[in-house]
Amino acid sequence: MNAVGRPAPDWGHWGYGKEFLPASFHKTTGAGSLSHVVSWIKGNPLTLFRDEPAGYYRVENTLLVLGLTLRELARVLFMEEDTFQDYPAYVRNSELTIKDWDNARVGCQMLVNYVQDGPVPKSDESNGKAPDSASRVPEKNKVLQ
Repeated sequence: MNAVGRPAPDWGHWGYGKEFLPASFHKTTGAGSLSHVVSWIKGNPLTLFRDEPAGYYRVENTLLVLGLTLRELARVLFMEEDTFQDYPAYVRNSELTIKDWDNARVGCQMLVNYVQDGPVPKSDESNGKAPDSASRVPEKNKVLQ
């Protein structure tokens, strides 16, 4: 397994079969909370590992966690009155705010920038300087092929 940084939330897998994320997601801190997810995203789960780009599993897992996070935030923040009673009490009473949405969005944007621009290259050992930023930009057509 090629783990990088902190682990993904324990609910961040295809086997998680519940309709809503666990109550721990709605807490201020702790494992599985939104703050854990944001820290995990900002730690860049797609970073190079042993000079290799993230593999399929890591990319898929990252996208799954982001999708579930944004869906849960949307449910809390944009709850429809006609479905309000269908939600568990911890979702109806969640203290998540638009600021939390913005924090998650910033983390997502960081990952998008990373994917678009490519990883930051290592510094040149001979002079201690990083290579030109132009060398970081991947060929756009190669990414989609």
